[in-house]
Amino acid sequence: KVSPPLFAFSKIRFDMWSLFTVTVDLSPQEFPAIMMRVTLMNMFFQDISPSGRAQITRPGDFGSGIQCEVWDGVGCEREEVRRVSYDDFDFGNFNIGCLPNSVTYLWIYGCYQTSEINTRMWPKNMVNITLTLNCFTGRPDLQTLPPNIQLVNLQENCLTGPIDLTRLPSSLCWIRLSENAIWQETVFYDNLPESISGIALVRPNQNIFETLLGNKITEVRAVHPDNQVKNKRIFYGMSDSCVN
Repeated sequence: KVSPPLFAFSKIRFDMWSLFTVTVDLSPQEFPAIMMRVTLMNMFFQDISPSGRAQITRPGDFGSGIQCEVWDGVGCEREEVRRVSYDDFDFGNFNIGCLPNSVTYLWIYGCYQTSEINTRMWPKNMVNITLTLNCFTGRPDLQTLPPNIQLVNLQENCLTGPIDLTRLPSSLCWIRLSENAIWQETVFYDNLPESISGIALVRPNQNIFETLLGNKITEVRAVHPDNQVKNKRIFYGMSDSCVN
């Protein structure tokens, strides 16, 4: 049997949605993975305006087709996208649900995002996600967080409730939800992860203006009394009398 010639897959040129054009040298084994990565990252950026893409696209001739060589703010390890980080970038919504599952770290801070939150669509290998100071909307489903997530920071958005603190991932250490629009009399929790260090539902020492605009949560309560937390300070910003 004669093996397929490598030149059949070499110097393949991608031109997707006019986001970028890049020439790559591939073997037949590499082609599917590279193609999938390029497709997903193009979908992640597809709602960013042309002027925004121009600001974060690195100039030059990129030979390998690895996304971290194309976009500022994207970092790779072993030819896999691992980190995505943007600050103060107001050029459209990032499509978080299109990120490759290889991404473990996501930071989108003060980027005027207005899309609806969908935790079920986050990359399954995500460990650390910060989406602070945007205007994400919708209800955050905390029961569908990625299984290895450690830190979730959704402060200062436009999220609504109800929220449920049961069946959280066992790896979770911190979750921040303060300064949103969650109006809920009682937030129930149960069997919190042993790794949990803090859950911020309200901002401590809120002034009158912050109280009017932020979350309104009266108490947190264990579903089963036997599972009440021993350290009430886990619920950052809540007075001890409101943790039951």
